[in-house]
Amino acid sequence: MRSPLWFVVAAVVGVAGLIGAYLYVVPRIEALGANLHQVVMPGPVTMTFDKAGPYTIFAEIGGVIDGRLYDSPPPRGVRVTLTSEATGNPVALGAPHASVDYSIGPRKGHAVLGFMVDQPGRYRIASTGASDGEYVLAIARGSAMGSMGEMFGTIAVTIAIFVGSLGVAGLIVVVTVMQRDKAKRAAP
Repeated sequence: MRSPLWFVVAAVVGVAGLIGAYLYVVPRIEALGANLHQVVMPGPVTMTFDKAGPYTIFAEIGGVIDGRLYDSPPPRGVRVTLTSEATGNPVALGAPHASVDYSIGPRKGHAVLGFMVDQPGRYRIASTGASDGEYVLAIARGSAMGSMGEMFGTIAVTIAIFVGSLGVAGLIVVVTVMQRDKAKRAAP
C-alpha cells in the first residue's frame, strides 16, 4: 500500500460515500412528499383510506395542486371535520402526538391534527368557520411521532453511509502514509 494510487482510491471511496448517501436520501425525501395527500379546503373532499391506523393532518403552504399555488395557511378558528361515508359517524380529531414540521421544495407544513381510522374506506373531510379563501391540508398515514422516527432513521442511515465511507477513506490514507514512511526509513 505504498503506491500513491492508494490516495486516489481513498478519494474515490470518499466520493462514492457522498454519492451513496445522496442516492439513499433523495428517494426517501421524495417518497415523504408523495405520501402527503393534499386536499383543498374548505371542502368537502372525499378521500379513501386504504388502511386502518393513525393519520396526521398537516397545515401546508406552498403546495401546487392542478397548476394552482396555495400559499395561505388555514385561517384562525377553522374547524376540521372528518366523517365516515359508510357509517355517517364522525371521526375524533385531536392534537397530533408530536410537533412535526416539514419542508419539501416549496411545500412547508406542520402537524395540526391527528386521528385514527378504525375501518378502511371513504371519508369526507371538510372545514367550517372563518373563510378567508382556499388553503391546503395534507394528510399522511401514521402518527406525527412515527413520521419523526422514520425521518431520524433516514438521517441516521444517510450519515452512517457518508461517515463510514470517510472512515474507510481515512484509514486507507493513514495506512498508505505509514507504509510510505516505513519504506522511506528502510531505504538506504
